[in-house]
Amino acid sequence: MDTSRLDRFTLFFNLPAEIRLQIWQEACHERVVEVLYRPEEDKVIATTDQPAVLQVNRESRYEALKIYRKAFTTATRDAQIYFCPWRDTLYMPRHRDMGYDDAARDFRNYVLDTDDISSLAIDHVRPDIIRPWEPYNKFWLIQSFPNLREVVLVVGADPETRRNDTHAEIQFIDPVEHPDSVLRLLDDVKESFIHDAEFEDFGRQERELINCPLIAKAKITRDNTHMITCL
Repeated sequence: MDTSRLDRFTLFFNLPAEIRLQIWQEACHERVVEVLYRPEEDKVIATTDQPAVLQVNRESRYEALKIYRKAFTTATRDAQIYFCPWRDTLYMPRHRDMGYDDAARDFRNYVLDTDDISSLAIDHVRPDIIRPWEPYNKFWLIQSFPNLREVVLVVGADPETRRNDTHAEIQFIDPVEHPDSVLRLLDDVKESFIHDAEFEDFGRQERELINCPLIAKAKITRDNTHMITCL
């Protein structure tokens, strides 16, 4: 039997309950959640779909809500985006005409429930298009999250185009560039942080710059329209 395009599994609810629950829990995989803050509306929007497991049935939703919670409340807007702060990556791309502007730098001043976020992703900006204030703003954006375990620098992202396919899921993969080139890029980014944050002591800055690893990743998108129905 060809299962390459299987879209129904009619025996799912004949499985023992503990196996079904484990399957729902495993379906809550790590995600890259791309968000944009709109200061003129005091609103956070996500271009990433909500977790599909929340929408399958009551049993799946019950299990998923043990992991995901609504996040990104602002002073005037309730949270509407489901997010797992210890599993998902918050991706804040360079999307505005002014690049990583004051609104990006002060994200945590506007968005109230971000203390537990453990993984943050930001775009690497090419030297020929970067605005003078962006390294400084990116540095303080990173510093504003108290519990990060990693910072992902997204290389090769095109700041002039936005993703229109709302069914595409973002994934991070290792860059295609030679490892030496990637290391030089990371060193250059750290140097820009040091210069623009105006630290006097290089050694102290190296210890305090980012208290978690800075890693480079490339971004790809995967079609997320094909789903299996469990009946």
